Amino acid sequence: MGKIICNIFKVGIYALLLTYPTLAQAAPLELSLEDSIRLALQNNPTVKVALSEQERTSWGIHSALAGRGLAMTMTHTDSRGRDAPSSSDPNPRVEDNHDNSVSLLYSLYTGGKVDSQVNQAKLSLASADWGVEKARQQVKFDATSAYFSILQTNSVLALDKESVSQLERHVEVARKQNSAGMVALTDVLRSEIELVNAQQSQMKSQKDYDLAIVNLNNIIGLPKSSQITIKDDMGYKKYNPSLDELIQYAVENRPNAIQALNDVKLARESVIVAQSDNLPSVTLRASANAYDAVLPGDKNFNWSVGLVTSWNILDAGLTKSKVKQAQSSVNTAIDQVHQIQDSIEVDVRSAFLSLSEAEKRIGTTEVAIKKAEQNYKIAQIQYLAGIGTNLDVIDAQTALTQSKVNYVQALYDYNTSKAKIDWAVGYPIVAAVMH
Repeated sequence: MGKIICNIFKVGIYALLLTYPTLAQAAPLELSLEDSIRLALQNNPTVKVALSEQERTSWGIHSALAGRGLAMTMTHTDSRGRDAPSSSDPNPRVEDNHDNSVSLLYSLYTGGKVDSQVNQAKLSLASADWGVEKARQQVKFDATSAYFSILQTNSVLALDKESVSQLERHVEVARKQNSAGMVALTDVLRSEIELVNAQQSQMKSQKDYDLAIVNLNNIIGLPKSSQITIKDDMGYKKYNPSLDELIQYAVENRPNAIQALNDVKLARESVIVAQSDNLPSVTLRASANAYDAVLPGDKNFNWSVGLVTSWNILDAGLTKSKVKQAQSSVNTAIDQVHQIQDSIEVDVRSAFLSLSEAEKRIGTTEVAIKKAEQNYKIAQIQYLAGIGTNLDVIDAQTALTQSKVNYVQALYDYNTSKAKIDWAVGYPIVAAVMH
């Protein structure tokens, strides 16, 4: 019950933020990765466009099914006319005519055209359904990457702030050493230059962090100026997928792979539609007509019922050309299936290799940080003792900061590679994340 109340409270906050942007500026919103994905799936235009396309395509089935239904046309005509004068009637009368007619048509046989058009409409809707899933998977990946980008830029910003603090302390030490006549003025100047460089790096990191916030706001549908804080951290969780199993699953289940297979089926149905022009069509036709010169059809009435069969015997090769075009489209669609499957395998392998490489870097950078910390301490002690140089301290401090930045980058690459694998494989969006 407590979790339900908490979720309701979150939804209320999101609604207020969307309605009143000033609230977003006043009260930063704390988001988890799951919160961000849920908001993105609800608000991102990419998903909304895919849903609109899905709705549009669904009506194509109704349009195709209309070819199996009864068609009725009703016509009412009011006219006034006069015959040309003749020797027997030099002054013909002007007459009013009123005509009501009703026609009913029902297709009994179309050479398979209507059935294939219905199948095409169903296949198009299935592709649109997978288009929605593809859009959701892409938005999930975008939201995940943007979320981890905030964590990365915030971590780098914190490291830059730490670097500035370390250099500020070193500048003070250099000044004291210079006042005591232990080091030259160049040590102070060089330290001050490094401090300014570190401060500029901090400014850039602040900008990168602010842009990362804007990017996530854009993806999840919050006002761009919304202030948010991130709840999760960019940790390391062991992930050991089987590459062969990932590729097999992706080729069979990724939305664009299924859409490509649907395109082959669509192309084959187009061949049947084209071939139907070489087959006869049979239509049941019924009509009724009532007309009169005084009132709309109160005296004269006639009707007819019949079967109309038509067969396109000769069309100068038009139907044959359409069939050949449709068959070529089938071959093209089959080639595209292979192309997409190859592309999917490349995506999976690329994400898998990036994950493995980032995982190795996590281990090596952890070792590098420990050594850099030890080296920095030694350089500080030696400088204070007068047996080390200013450059040793600056180089050690720079190496320490860079080692920590490399570690943050490795964690970011590892986590985003995991998300990239989910996208490349085409894992379905969990219902709990969507609602």
